[in-house]
Amino acid sequence: MIQFGLKSLKYVQNFLYPHFCLNCNAALDNFSGVCGVCVHKIDYIGNDYCEICGYPFDLPVGHDIKCGQCLKKRPYYDKARSVFLYDGLVRNLILQLKHADKHNVVPFLCGQLKQYIAYSHIKSDIIIPVPSHS
Repeated sequence: MIQFGLKSLKYVQNFLYPHFCLNCNAALDNFSGVCGVCVHKIDYIGNDYCEICGYPFDLPVGHDIKCGQCLKKRPYYDKARSVFLYDGLVRNLILQLKHADKHNVVPFLCGQLKQYIAYSHIKSDIIIPVPSHS
């Protein structure tokens, strides 16, 4: 009788059901979501953002100041944060999820959110998606 370890089964699974980049369809060794080339196309929000709405600043000013919009009219929430800018690759992935029911993007997006929360030490009452429309 042949005994397979968990690692061997993973190889068989990856052979039968290979993983591909969510953006360019390049083959992946595991389900990381996007390949090394495409991950560099994602605009992550760094450390320079509005203390309230999380809007990113172009200059290195930190994250303990407010943007002009929040100074003019404070939002109804305490704080909002985003992992990345809603453009390019990320925009396409979110639109695929919202309008084409492509649920294969969810593990990647959730993984990115989990890493961001752990890295940022965010304490939150609720995490909600941004609605498609008002």
